Amino acid sequence: MMQELEVRVNVLEEKYKGALEDIKHLEEENIETTNVLYELMENIRAVDARIDIVADDWGNQFNG
Repeated sequence: MMQELEVRVNVLEEKYKGALEDIKHLEEENIETTNVLYELMENIRAVDARIDIVADDWGNQFNG
């Protein structure tokens, strides 16, 4: 009986360690994903600003 409990505890400890490793991996992926999304957002803002400049220049050609 005691040996069976020790085996169960060992199994649970291994599962716990595996879960902690999974959590750490997911946290790292979350940080990477957040960084990529931030970079994309900044690139979109830069492109949007360039579009505004081009649109203004284009509009001034016809209005100016």
